[in-house]
Amino acid sequence: MRLRAVPLTAVLAVALLTACSSDPSSSADGAGRTTTAWYTAGGKDKISSMVSDATRVIDAVKAMDASGYSQFGLTDLSTRCLVLGHDVKNAEAYTPVPDEKTQYAWTAALGQLSQGADACRDAVHASGDVPAAVTASISTVKSGLANLDTVLGAVDTSAPSPKG
Repeated sequence: MRLRAVPLTAVLAVALLTACSSDPSSSADGAGRTTTAWYTAGGKDKISSMVSDATRVIDAVKAMDASGYSQFGLTDLSTRCLVLGHDVKNAEAYTPVPDEKTQYAWTAALGQLSQGADACRDAVHASGDVPAAVTASISTVKSGLANLDTVLGAVDTSAPSPKG
C-alpha cells in the first residue's frame, strides 16, 4: 500500500474553509451579531411595542396614584393592560433569539410582561385593595422591562445597520 502525499496548500485550504464556515454564534462576537440580525429583522419592533405599552400602563398607574382610583382611570388602565398583553402574544409568536442566554432573558421578559398584564386586568376588577393589586402587577411589568433591557444589551451595536 502506497501513501500519497497531500500538498500543503490543499491542507491549508481545507483548514481555512472550515474556519470560515464555523457557526458565527459560537464566538462572543458572532452571538452579538446573530442577536443583532434577530433584532433588526423584527425584534426591535416587538420590543418597541411592548416598552411603549408598558410605559403607558405605568403612566396610567402613576396618574391614578396622584388623582385617585376612579372608574374611568381603572377602565383606561384595563384597556392599556389588554393592549400590552396583546403585543406580548405577538412577540411570543416571533422567532426565538438565536443566542441561548439572550433567549432566556427574552422568554423571562415575555412571561413577566404577560403575567403583569393579566394581573393588571384582574386587579382592576378585584374586590378589596385595588391599589395594592395594581402595584403588584406593575412590579411584575417592571421586571419584564428589566429583562427586555438585558435583551437590548446583547444587541451588537457595532455591527453595521442593514439600513446603512
